[in-house]
This record gives sequence, C-alpha cells and structure tokens, in this order.
Amino acid sequence: PLMGLSPEITAAAVVAGAFTGDGISPVSDTLVLTTDVVGGVERSLQSSRMLRLLAPGWLATAGLMIFLGIRDGGGDFDGAAVTSVIETEFSVGLVALVPILVVFVLSSRTTAFAAVLSGALSAVVVAGFTQRELIERLSGDDANYLIQWAKVSIDTLASGFDLSSDTAELNEVFFGGGATSLLPTVWLILVASAYGGLMSKTGMLRTAIGPLLRWATTSGRLIVASAATAASFNLAMADPYVSIIVSAETFRDRFKRARLEPVVQSVSIGGSGSLLSSIIPWNVHGAFVAGVLGIGVISFAGYAVVIWLTPIVLIVTGALRYRHDLIPDDQDPDDIYGTPSADLPHRRTSV
Repeated sequence: PLMGLSPEITAAAVVAGAFTGDGISPVSDTLVLTTDVVGGVERSLQSSRMLRLLAPGWLATAGLMIFLGIRDGGGDFDGAAVTSVIETEFSVGLVALVPILVVFVLSSRTTAFAAVLSGALSAVVVAGFTQRELIERLSGDDANYLIQWAKVSIDTLASGFDLSSDTAELNEVFFGGGATSLLPTVWLILVASAYGGLMSKTGMLRTAIGPLLRWATTSGRLIVASAATAASFNLAMADPYVSIIVSAETFRDRFKRARLEPVVQSVSIGGSGSLLSSIIPWNVHGAFVAGVLGIGVISFAGYAVVIWLTPIVLIVTGALRYRHDLIPDDQDPDDIYGTPSADLPHRRTSV
C-alpha cells in the first residue's frame, strides 16, 4: 500500500517465487514426497530436472514483472519519509533479523509448525529487549514492564499486531496476523483434506480416469496422461499430497512397463499438479495462499506465469525429450524403481 503497488501483481510475484522454490528445493515436502512414492529417484536429480522445467516460466514471470514495473512504476513514493517513520516507531537493528534466521535454520530440520512457532517466540524475546518504548505504548497501562511485555506479546500472538501510529498508511502495513486470523483458512484446509481422503479411499477418481489410462499407449502419451491426472486430482481431491500419492500409484506400473526412468514420472507429477494446486481456490495450497495473502487466487493467477506455463513446458519437453529417457535393456525396471517408501515423509509445510 505504501508504494502504490498492485496487490494482485505483488501476490503473483510472491506465489511464483514461493512455488518455484518449493519445486526445486531438496527439503521441499512435495519434492521429497514425490520422489519417495515413485521410488528410485535421487532428490538432487529431481531438483535439477525441475529447475530446467521451471526456468522458462520463471523467466517469463520475471520479464512480466519487470515490464509491469516499468510501465506502472515511477509513482510519488517517498522511501526516505517511510524509513524515517519506521525508525521513529521501531528500534531498527540487525538483531531484528534473529527470528528470521531461526525460521530459516529450523525449516530444514523440523516441521513448519515448530519452525514458525520458534520464530514467533524468538521475536517476542527480541522485541522485549529492543522495542521497550513501543511495548509500553501499546500496553496502555502503567504496570511493571514484564507484565506489559507479556500482555502485548500474548495479544499479538493471538489477535495480531496493530501499530496505532499517526501514519495511516504505515498502520495498514503493520496490521494483522495472529492465530485467530488463520482460523477460516484452517477450517477450509481441514474440509479440503477430508474431501480428498474420501475421494481417494472410495476410488472414484481411478474409475473416472479409465479412458485416459486406455489412451496412454505410448511413452509420450503416458507422460501427458500422468501430468493431466496429477492436475485433475488436485482439482477434484483438493489436496496436493493425496494427489501426488494417488497419481504415483496409478501410473507407476505403466511407467515401468514403458521402461521410462523413474525421474520421468516424478517430474511429470511435480511439474503439473503440485504447482497448479497454488491457483486452485478450493485446494489446500490455494486456500493457504489466499488466507495468508488476503487475496483470492483467481485475482492473481494470470500474472503468476510460471504456475500455468510449466505444465505446458512439461508436456512439450516430455514429448520431445523425456520419452527417450529409457532404462537400459540390461537392467530390470523393478530393480530401478525399487519398493516405494512405506514411511511417507512428514509434512514440513504449515498446511
């Protein structure tokens, strides 16, 4: 709001970057889950293949953002004035980066809940030592500072932060958050997950994709069918994790019979359904994105080019190149694919 930027375009940039990282990071829960349920895929190989697949869409998104920035930028935003107000309201210093570092370090070593909670608690501690004047003003009473600190911390963690300064624009930026603001999103995620589990358990979608399975008689068609199924499952089951598991199980034997390398199947899943889940409003990822950003996914989906362009790149690349990635004749596909992991990885994301 302070810079006059379009909320939709800004949200698209955030989602494009976040899900590009999710697709290529070796510690990403979707990448780990995909490689584990397919079997026989090194995570480093999956990461490098996904990087190539995502690169065209990411560059196209970056180009669009630069163009829109040049075309619509150049407003009367006064960065110095805003910085001055922030320095007046807050005690700014490098120590303020400690909570962010805590989240970064723990995110690859534990669950997202533990990482985010640790970041929030470390922020409470840091604020207590660096933001005394602000805490005293926000508490609204003359109690002991420890009591003021505890009161403001609990209120902020539960209901969010409200700067209540003399600058309306700054108040709008530093407003919101808290556990209660996420409750509507949590309820939607729970309903979506329950629905996805029901659709998977009853086998309704397996029956629905019967014609697609019969159509997939060549390697190229098999890649297209796998990608289309992963995307369809995300639409119908509303859960990217259930979609990954069911898609992998549905096509695994067919990829083995076609003697395609395991990474071909894992990339066909990662480059389609896992990405598209972020722009499906009723999907777990779509609900999470909309809840966190406060913007409906339909509003920004068109600007997040990498999300919808990557499945197209996947289909073209699969038809031209991946269908030639075959297991050597002297090797047994069953040995290459191995046995899928019975102990599926624990979700690291907050959803």
